[in-house]
Amino acid sequence: MSDFIYKYRDWLTLGLCVVLSVIILNGNDNPQMMILRTKVSSAAGFIASPFRFIPRTVRLYRENKELNRALFVLNQENSRLKELEAENIRLRQMLNFVNEMALDYIPALVVGRSAGISLNSITIDKGRKHNLEPGNPVVSSKGLVGRLVSVDKDRSLCQLMLDNTFGAAVKVKRNRIDGILHWEGGDLCRLDGIPATMDVRRGDVLITSGLGGVFQKGLNVGSVVKVRIEHGELFQEILVEPFTDFHRLEEVFVLIP
Repeated sequence: MSDFIYKYRDWLTLGLCVVLSVIILNGNDNPQMMILRTKVSSAAGFIASPFRFIPRTVRLYRENKELNRALFVLNQENSRLKELEAENIRLRQMLNFVNEMALDYIPALVVGRSAGISLNSITIDKGRKHNLEPGNPVVSSKGLVGRLVSVDKDRSLCQLMLDNTFGAAVKVKRNRIDGILHWEGGDLCRLDGIPATMDVRRGDVLITSGLGGVFQKGLNVGSVVKVRIEHGELFQEILVEPFTDFHRLEEVFVLIP
């Protein structure tokens, strides 16, 4: 203890002097001392004022952290509600679509996608236990999607219209001209078998014809976006854009005979 006092004797002496000075300053009622005491108090307050911001800053930091956390939760909830609203709109459109067709149907969710050389397909969350079979047509609220090619207990594989081996018998809704629809590549299909003398126009709507027994008659398919007739050719070159947006496909209906 004596070594500590000896080592810091200068600082201890200074501190003792400051304490005694403060005691003397506070205990003296002399007018001059009162003026000095006021100035010292003002100086001390000025020196201490920056340190008052420390607890305030800490409090503001905590409040800001809590507000950010609350904002994140609200944003997540808002996003979830918007997603539910969009899903509700899509389901309403699909229900209106199938009710107009007066067909038996099984609603299903898209749970997988596959894009390859051999097959462009989606996987849905319904299967044999829901009375599905290979060959069942699959539609969206906009129109034809494809057909089932493989069915397991609770999963099914649907071949899309956008596949090399897909084919569907269709007709022009305006004048009932029959043709066969195949995938052209990308997001377009082509309408084959239309003679150059037939009247097919850009904007014509295509529906399934019911020929071949694969797809029910009257399903919306797409619209004609390009018609070209080469000189000397027997058939027209016709490109079709499907009504279904395959990039945003989330819910479908499987049609039951």
